[in-house]
Amino acid sequence: MIEREKKLIESKDFYNDRIKGWMIADLEKSIEAGTNFLTALGCLVYTEIVGTFLPPLENERGSLKSKRFYRCFYRLESAEYLKQIDVIIKRETNKKLYEHLRHNMAHKYYPAISKRQGNIVLFIPSVIARDGIRYDNGTGEKTDAPPVFIDNDNRVVIATRNFVKELSSAVDQFYLKTFDENNSEFQKAAVNGTDVVFRGQP
Repeated sequence: MIEREKKLIESKDFYNDRIKGWMIADLEKSIEAGTNFLTALGCLVYTEIVGTFLPPLENERGSLKSKRFYRCFYRLESAEYLKQIDVIIKRETNKKLYEHLRHNMAHKYYPAISKRQGNIVLFIPSVIARDGIRYDNGTGEKTDAPPVFIDNDNRVVIATRNFVKELSSAVDQFYLKTFDENNSEFQKAAVNGTDVVFRGQP
């Protein structure tokens, strides 16, 4: 068996065992248990891990970890809205969502978004909720919000149930493209991801 095929099998096993079997399953159990902060942290960390197995996006910028995060985050169902939120946050703070949410959730256990003006640090209100609902102003109809959205009070909200739902659906799509449709771009990324996870290569 050639090396590439061997690594693809390792990648497929990783998807089935760890991504679908542990990560997504643990996030779903965490939602049921109502552990919003832990679920949000898991979503952010797992988005980055899943992105390790995905092809690069056009015009990628930032650190390697940030690129991996966005390779998954910007492929979620609500990608266009999430890109708009990122533009707004970057314009206000000079940093993107990843730098704020991923780092502050991991190191401060709080979804802090802040900007410095001289000696003063200003915080943009941010919260974690289990469910995110949006109302259509014209009809009043309720729909699921994106995984991260700005609510009517101008707060950045991480909606954990919405995030898990979109991440789980995206993982199924990535698996399909990589292993069922044999998409060469996704397979190459999966082989690279295997090298990162199992062999510590950058």
